[in-house]
Amino acid sequence: MVNLKEIARICGVSVATVSNVINDKHNVGEKTRKKVLDVVKQTGYQPNYFAQGMRKEKSK
Repeated sequence: MVNLKEIARICGVSVATVSNVINDKHNVGEKTRKKVLDVVKQTGYQPNYFAQGMRKEKSK
């Protein structure tokens, strides 16, 4: 299963840039955005919503 770090390595960009593209932030250039989205599509990347939920969960 491919993750953000692997997509970033393939694209030659930072993990933050990949995250910004996936989360539809508008602070990434069109050329980079297209490259990242192409790799996302080619690799079949799917966000792990369970892991995201665990990261966002606050400890008590």
